[in-house]
Amino acid sequence: MNETSSRLKKEFLQDHRLLTQGFANIQKAIRENNWKKAAKIAERIDRLVGSHIEFEEKVLYPIVAKERGKEYASRLYREHSLAREALIKLIRSKELERMEPEEKEEIIQKVETSIDHAVSCGTLLSHLTALDEEKQKEFLERLLAFRQTHRCWSELS
Repeated sequence: MNETSSRLKKEFLQDHRLLTQGFANIQKAIRENNWKKAAKIAERIDRLVGSHIEFEEKVLYPIVAKERGKEYASRLYREHSLAREALIKLIRSKELERMEPEEKEEIIQKVETSIDHAVSCGTLLSHLTALDEEKQKEFLERLLAFRQTHRCWSELS
């Protein structure tokens, strides 16, 4: 494995650890009925991984669509959308403890889907590491460039 491939792999997996751990921590806070803590964690995830999500949606998922089909890629985009909705709901709701049980359950379901997605999406790394060295270098540069924008996930459409 060359240095570029190794760094691309490291950066990609690091982002997925942040996502997985973040959503797991949100889930734990919700189970403890600590919705304010869940909202704070959601704010942190929103700030930290927006650039990674943008990279996946603009760079990685088009490759995945070609290799694994548009239906599979569409599912990945939908899962991102559900996770984003959960984060936004947690961040923007003023009275989280007073939400209706149905609203809470909807957030819980979206968080669980988000955990599953973060874990399984990490396996998509093979689509990047299978690229030739020049493409891997380009994609690493693009991932790092997205990070420089510091865009929040909630800002992505």
